[in-house]
Order: sequence, then structure tokens, then C-alpha cells
Amino acid sequence: MNKKAIYFSAIIIAIIGFLVINLTTEPKREITPIRAADDLTPVTPAPQINNASAPTAINPDMTAEAAIDSHTPVKDTDASQQLPPITTPSYLPVIAKKPITANQFQGDLTDHQAYLNFHEQQQTQLEQRFIIAAQQKITNLESLLEKGRQEGLPQQQLQVAIDKIAALKDMQAKLKNKSTNLATHH
Repeated sequence: MNKKAIYFSAIIIAIIGFLVINLTTEPKREITPIRAADDLTPVTPAPQINNASAPTAINPDMTAEAAIDSHTPVKDTDASQQLPPITTPSYLPVIAKKPITANQFQGDLTDHQAYLNFHEQQQTQLEQRFIIAAQQKITNLESLLEKGRQEGLPQQQLQVAIDKIAALKDMQAKLKNKSTNLATHH
């Protein structure tokens, strides 16, 4: 038999197998639409999982199966246990020291020039805030650099701080130059 005949017979066998499996299985039930809200049954929460055990350290000599088994829960949960209702956490960590509210464009959205002016003003304010924050960061990094020199840190670690300070000063100078150029042109 040539390759085409073998390929063709493999396809025929796959189709027959597919038909046998699909024709001998139970037919799928139709989904009935919901008629009214009264027909709905309340959903019960999933069972609670209580495995608050500390994580097991994985030994480098363990097999993958043993490592997985060491992390599987030991205690089986009873399906009749109920989870407490989901509530909002009592504590949300603060992301920023003080939230900055963004100004929203209040003009006519069809006035393209007014929107560009608003965007330019926003960019200028951002750059001004960077200049102020960079100065505080430079001062902090310089004091840490001096402390590192006194402690005798290796030059490679000191160089990282020196490079960060130089990059911040460079960006700060560029933004100051840009803002003074804009002020003289307007």
C-alpha cells in the first residue's frame, strides 16, 4: 500500500470511531430557558477549604510527584461546610502617600487645540513635580552614598548609586531647561 492509501484508511477509521462514540452516547439535553425569577434556586457557596498549614520546603532531591504530594492538602473537607460570605477586606493598604486627583478636561472635546493645550499643561505639571521629587531623591541618595563610602562598600555598589544620582540630575537639568525655554517662548 502506498502512503495515500494508508493516510486515507487512517482518516476513515478516525471518522468511524468518532461516529461510534457520538452515536452510542446519551443524547445531550436541551437547555430550557428560565421563565421567571421565582424558578431560580439560590446558589450555595462552595465548601470551605481549611488547610492553613505552613508550606513545606521542597528538598532538591525530591521527585516532582513527592514535591506535589507534599503540598496537597491532607485534610478532606466536608461538602456540607459553608463558606462565610464574601465581604470587603477590613484593611486596604495605602498605595500613595497622598492621592493625586487628575484634572479632567472640561472643555469642548471637538476643540482639538484646547485639548492639546490641556495635555501640554498636564505634561508641564508632571515635569515640575518630577523636578521637585528628583531633588529630594538626589539628596537622599547622596547621603546614602556618603554613608556607603564610610562603611567601606565596594566601588561597584557605590558606582550604581553614583550612576543613579547622575541620571536623576541629568533628567532634572533637561526638564528645568525645557521649562525655562517654554517660559521664554510663551
